Amino acid sequence: MARNEDKRFVFSEQQNSFMNSFSVLVDRRTGVNYLVISGGNGLSGVTPLLDKDGKAMVSTASELMELQYK
Repeated sequence: MARNEDKRFVFSEQQNSFMNSFSVLVDRRTGVNYLVISGGNGLSGVTPLLDKDGKAMVSTASELMELQYK
C-alpha cells in the first residue's frame, strides 16, 4: 500500500448523513478540491468545488502539507 505522501488524491474531510456520504477529495499535485457524494442507492458523483467567482477551489501549499500526514 502506498504511503500517504505517495498518494495523488487524499480525502481532507468526510461527513455522513442518513442516506449519503459527502467527502472532499484533494489532488495533491494541483491542489484542486473535489466534492464526492456517495448515495445509499449505489449512485455517486464527483465535481470540483468552486469559489464565489466560479473558479476551482485550490488548497494552499501549507494545507497540502497537512494532508500529507492524514
